[in-house]
Amino acid sequence: AYPTSIQIKTDGQQLGNTVVDVSNLQKIQTSNTVGYVIPVDKNLLPSTRSQFEVVIKNAVFSRTFKANISLYSSIRDLNLLTPESVILLNTDHQFSVNYKSLGTPSCSAVEYTNSALGYSIGSFGDAALCANLFPSTKYIQAYDLSVPGSWTFVAKFSTTGNLKLTINVKNQHESLSISEYISVVPSLGQCELPRVDIINKASLFYEPQRHKISDLLYLLTDTRVNCSTNSRNVKEWQIYTVDKKSGSIGQLVYLADNPTVNYAELVIQPNTLALGLYKIIYRVSMLFNSVYTSQSETFIEIVPSGIVISSLVGQFGDGIYEIARGINQPIVLNPVMYSVDLDGKARMSSLRFIYFCKVIENEIELDYARLGASAMTDLLTIKTFYHTQSDIKSLVYNNSKSCFQSADSFEFDSTGNVMSVRAKGLEYVKNRKYEILIKTNHLGYEYSSKIRIEILNYNFVPIISIKCKFLGTCWSYEDKVKINPNTRLILVSSCHGGCSFQDNITRIDYQFRIYKYWNFTAKDNDLEEKWVPYYNYTHLRSRYLCVSISRDLIQQKTKKRNV
Repeated sequence: AYPTSIQIKTDGQQLGNTVVDVSNLQKIQTSNTVGYVIPVDKNLLPSTRSQFEVVIKNAVFSRTFKANISLYSSIRDLNLLTPESVILLNTDHQFSVNYKSLGTPSCSAVEYTNSALGYSIGSFGDAALCANLFPSTKYIQAYDLSVPGSWTFVAKFSTTGNLKLTINVKNQHESLSISEYISVVPSLGQCELPRVDIINKASLFYEPQRHKISDLLYLLTDTRVNCSTNSRNVKEWQIYTVDKKSGSIGQLVYLADNPTVNYAELVIQPNTLALGLYKIIYRVSMLFNSVYTSQSETFIEIVPSGIVISSLVGQFGDGIYEIARGINQPIVLNPVMYSVDLDGKARMSSLRFIYFCKVIENEIELDYARLGASAMTDLLTIKTFYHTQSDIKSLVYNNSKSCFQSADSFEFDSTGNVMSVRAKGLEYVKNRKYEILIKTNHLGYEYSSKIRIEILNYNFVPIISIKCKFLGTCWSYEDKVKINPNTRLILVSSCHGGCSFQDNITRIDYQFRIYKYWNFTAKDNDLEEKWVPYYNYTHLRSRYLCVSISRDLIQQKTKKRNV
């Protein structure tokens, strides 16, 4: 924990120096890294290839690293300026690019695209570099840098519409792309092309917006029309299937019965679109003299509603579920019995559940067990191969990251889906918790849930659960439970372990507390989200909680406390 000096030198000249205090890093592990930024005056940097020295030393340690580094001009802070809001077809127009650094020598390829096709204007900059970096693009000329800090070029456009003008700037070391939308019209009149955009759109088919099949799908747009005379605007939506591997466009999906297809907002009812990838096009045509048409596109993927993995009675949702157990209490995790397919199509017994475990020491999360240097190793694999691979015990069990000291501490049923931890299978250590991660795959998507276990220094502790008395009024949804606002909410709590006289339990008291999730503005005007007491719970000392019909409790969260 000595103060450590880090110096950067070249040709014997010191370029930068910093002293760091590492006294707070006593717990850092060998595999971890710590990074520091050392400012260097650019005026001291050599202009050619040089050897740099990095010297790290303290009172008991010193080490020097050497590296050959080439300095180059970087591409920084480019801004494309368009001349007018509307540009005439097949007419030369001058554009300007303000820059902090063009990274010369460099080459810039200029192109524009409409919704379907791309067009090349040409390349500018260093001729030799352009031939190397953009060999199929026509070379125009060197940069016109007559105005300091600005590069100007002339271009014309051979198609009408709202076009995307893009400039790709490259040199031998890096690249940067800038874009701007322009409107190109056949003749200048009293109207401009409508400007349309789908809000929060996804432009790449391999990075689509994802919507669950059971959710209401709605798309909002920003539509702007600038016209000094009356004109009729026609809006329409089109949906096409898309191949997930190639991005190729498939069949048109008909929405003839959807009343929103001719409005600026598209709404699609749940379970209307099948699972898969889609391209959605929003088009606006303005009928004035000729037809002015603009469109915007987005990609969406309809995905399954998901598997909510619950492995214990009373576990709600797929977040982190915390439990406490005594030293002599076994634990059975059964996701087949308690998990739910939100679409109601998959049988839990047909899924494959995989378990992993890691230790949390003093709120510091250690790594999951690994037999190799990369992927995590699941507990069934460890259990299965423990007797045939002698190195497993030394790599997994006999180290500080181990959840289990022996393969006999846990077991699986014949399907491998239900895991049981034997009594004393998890060791009591003060300020330690164990986190079991459960994963499954369904229709190509992965779902997970975490059980965080604290072993208390008692032989047995009461195991309390809370659930809806009538399952038809409550159903799991992600990390919460949805309830029917038009019926009474009846919750029942029960003790189903560590509750008998044989466990030295003489009395169990139940107490409910209700919290509401509030959004409010704090004193510094920052929006805060917080669970606050919603209900006077002093009279809620019973196994049962009954709430009359109340829409105020929609999507509220009921917390429990073990007494």
